[in-house]
Amino acid sequence: MFSLRHLPPLIVATGMGLGGTWPFFSPSGAMTTFGLPPSLANDPAAQVIMTIMAGRNIALGAAIWLLYLQGKLGSVDTVLG
Repeated sequence: MFSLRHLPPLIVATGMGLGGTWPFFSPSGAMTTFGLPPSLANDPAAQVIMTIMAGRNIALGAAIWLLYLQGKLGSVDTVLG
């Protein structure tokens, strides 16, 4: 079932799923790495938004992987689109 053309979406899904965990451990560190100024990165309200965004990315990465493993490639395209 695996083909080399399946590799880019799986790399994206892995990056979203694993990379999305960083704001859970260090929201301010993730925000400064993304280029936001320290004044914004140290704002608790902005950190909450960053953590919510991270949860969304983890859910999307997991959804892509689960749909791929079920063989629903059309659904993978829909989630990525």
